[in-house]
Formats: sequence, structure tokens, C-alpha cells
Amino acid sequence: MDQLKILFDECDVVRFTTFKQDSKSAQESVKRCEEIIDYFERTIKS
Repeated sequence: MDQLKILFDECDVVRFTTFKQDSKSAQESVKRCEEIIDYFERTIKS
């Protein structure tokens, strides 16, 4: 759940500020999102 909060915080920063996310940070956010989705898919199926 900590990873989900981090992802939401990153999204808020990009959405509500003039902050430009570099390519590496964007890729890390996508990777974190994929891991969170994978976690929930495995948890819900159990």
C-alpha cells in the first residue's frame, strides 16, 4: 500500500504543478503502476 500512496503522490505532483517529469521518472512510475496492478490481480484472485 505504501507503493500505491507513492504513485498517487507522484501523479498529484505532475497533475497539479508545473513540474516536468523526466523520462526515467516516468518509466519508474509506469513500472510501479504495473507492479501495483499485478499485486492486486494476484490478491483478488486468491
